[in-house]
Amino acid sequence: MKDLIQSLCSEHEDLRQSLRSLSAIAERVHCGAAFPSADFAALLTYLREFVFGVHVAKESRTLLTGVAAHGSDAEVESAGQAMRAQADALDLLHCLVLLWEPNGDLCDAERDSLLATSQALSRTLHRCMQLEEQHVFAAGNRIPGDDRMEWPRIVAEIAAGARSAASWRPELAAIAARWN
Repeated sequence: MKDLIQSLCSEHEDLRQSLRSLSAIAERVHCGAAFPSADFAALLTYLREFVFGVHVAKESRTLLTGVAAHGSDAEVESAGQAMRAQADALDLLHCLVLLWEPNGDLCDAERDSLLATSQALSRTLHRCMQLEEQHVFAAGNRIPGDDRMEWPRIVAEIAAGARSAASWRPELAAIAARWN
């Protein structure tokens, strides 16, 4: 359990870095900078494939469902709020994917939408991480051991064939160096 929570916390730091980069890109594009298709596409890929494809899946299939089943009323509420925030964030990510323009620039309305959607995604994911770190992770330590027995298998199943967090870090760091 401790290893899972430590891993998720480390992945939260990677996500925070990617959200800072995404926000910096959106702000500069909003102010007239050229749309950086490659960096934007890399961030969207990371968010789609790793954050939602691996990280969120691990959280929702282990900790969040465990806390929902065994937590106090307040902890269950926090887990539910985190799940809702994840769903909202996924909707916002889909909006960003629609704005992605691999060949060309954005019109003024698209630049406004890019900034607003990036800011909303960042706020939503930060709120989700805060709920998890302040309430869900601590509650996860109290989930009965029998209910956690399948978690290593579930995590391995989710991560099978996906890029690891460690493999994303150099790319995220390079993007952050260009934009932050």
